[in-house]
Amino acid sequence: MKMETADTKLTMQEQQEQQEQESRILLSPQRLALFYDFKDPLTKVEFRSPMAKTIRLASARSVSARNLAKLTARVRTDKLSEIDIIVIPSLSFDPSCIKFVEAVNFYEERSLWFLFLLNHVKKRIVFTSSHTICQRIVDYMLSLLPNTTAEEARSRLLMLPCHDNSYEPLTLKLLRRPRARARILNFVRRDRAVLHVFVSTGVEKMLADRMEIPSMGCDPEFACYGTKRGSRQVFKAAGVRHVYGTYRDLWTVDDIASEILTLWKLKPTLTGVVIKINEGMSGFGNGILELPKGLAKEKDPLSHLKSLILTTTTLAKGITRDWFFESVTRRGCIIEEYERHPGIISPSCQAIIDPDGKVRVVSTHEQVLDGQVYKGCICPASRNYRFALQEETLKAGRYLAEKGARDRLAVDYLAWPEKDEEGVEKWQIAAIEINLRHGGTTSPAATCKLLCNAEFDTKTGVYVSTDSGLPKCYVSSDNLQSPAYKGLTPADFLDIVNDCSALQWNKKTQTGVVFHMISALSEHGKLGITAIGNDPDSASKMFDAAKDALDRLTARDHDEEIPDVSSISPVPLPESAQSRDI
Repeated sequence: MKMETADTKLTMQEQQEQQEQESRILLSPQRLALFYDFKDPLTKVEFRSPMAKTIRLASARSVSARNLAKLTARVRTDKLSEIDIIVIPSLSFDPSCIKFVEAVNFYEERSLWFLFLLNHVKKRIVFTSSHTICQRIVDYMLSLLPNTTAEEARSRLLMLPCHDNSYEPLTLKLLRRPRARARILNFVRRDRAVLHVFVSTGVEKMLADRMEIPSMGCDPEFACYGTKRGSRQVFKAAGVRHVYGTYRDLWTVDDIASEILTLWKLKPTLTGVVIKINEGMSGFGNGILELPKGLAKEKDPLSHLKSLILTTTTLAKGITRDWFFESVTRRGCIIEEYERHPGIISPSCQAIIDPDGKVRVVSTHEQVLDGQVYKGCICPASRNYRFALQEETLKAGRYLAEKGARDRLAVDYLAWPEKDEEGVEKWQIAAIEINLRHGGTTSPAATCKLLCNAEFDTKTGVYVSTDSGLPKCYVSSDNLQSPAYKGLTPADFLDIVNDCSALQWNKKTQTGVVFHMISALSEHGKLGITAIGNDPDSASKMFDAAKDALDRLTARDHDEEIPDVSSISPVPLPESAQSRDI
């Protein structure tokens, strides 16, 4: 395998291309929500068509930047309980992309782990959402608090739904609802409040500016480093081992074919590539292209490649070729080598860049994938490479910190075993992308940390409970799904949980299972689960036991036959009735 390193600095031409592409990404439809018709009359920020050349962002950043500078200094010195949190779990992505994620309208509930912070008895939390979250779900989350009663915690919690289930990002819904924002400001201590966002774009900055409350997400100015192309340039500049591929955005099929041909000529053993939409989500923007063995014999290899790209690229389930290549034109893409090593897996590492620029690793995971699509995770990553993950992630984090980026950072990798000349097996890792936002691993990591009072020990690479001194490991998924679960209301499901120990959390042992996205059950038969144990094996067994118990307890719920209403013909009206005016 050919892994890229960054022993040399970016050339002047590469630096110029990077600056041009950063400007283009900063104005992209996804990052600034240009796919919506919206103008803010107070901040004068205008969202125009996707081809707009000028966007006024300075005003949207000004108030937040000033307040953030004051608040971040206090966050590191004051007790955590003195900071009020306004949770904005907005999936501010291109709606044409997120619609491919089943039950995506309920993914805001993954951030309900913030309610566990109510364990700090002086903290106030506002949780905003698109839809109304059932009170039984809120009561369930509060019942898990280790040191605070649900009743007391409820007095410091404001659940604020927008009653709007459209695909429009939650942040824009709040911008359109001044009365909702007023309720938030009346509930929190304004001089000690902060917005916690899922992803930070121009609209999140606008909301922070409108409310005069700082946002703790990474500033949109650095969003380019969280794209597929930006990630690769960070890896190259920071000296992070990464997969062979391109470092610039490609915008057409011609660009893709030409670049593949260049990569293949430099590496004739190249047998396949992954085409990645620059700002894809959860693997839905990835396409796999197998390269023909006889490419060198083609008279016109470029034309042959263009035909293969358009007709044979393998996409995620539900993704159409029209959408994929339209997205290439709108947002650009990059190309990476498609690695095929025996035993290859995809771990990840998460870190936080503190306000002072210090980088802290907070977790490592094994990712559970269905093809290219994220399904769940296991913590910690294997001892074979977890420390290498930490080391490489720190390189990327320190580079980003020097650039000015702050808050969450996650790096996805590939890992595989190789035998050296003496036959000794050694694991190799290569980075593939960076996410500067919350992700699928954020919720289970926070759940483990807050319910177990655990801290991540970088020396062992595992979470350790500060109460018991025991390690804490977990298995988590957003995709525990079965047709038998469909129709279960939150009350139905939580009644089942209350009657089955395999589905419960044990506060004393700090082990058991915790559920999220419960609202998705009735419509989609799907929910999330995190099983926490004192070692990986016990966590895995708890996960399996919970699934088996839920399958068993819901198996008979659909025994009754339901008629197919599509086959029922309407009953014709009598002739006497047809002649009357109805």
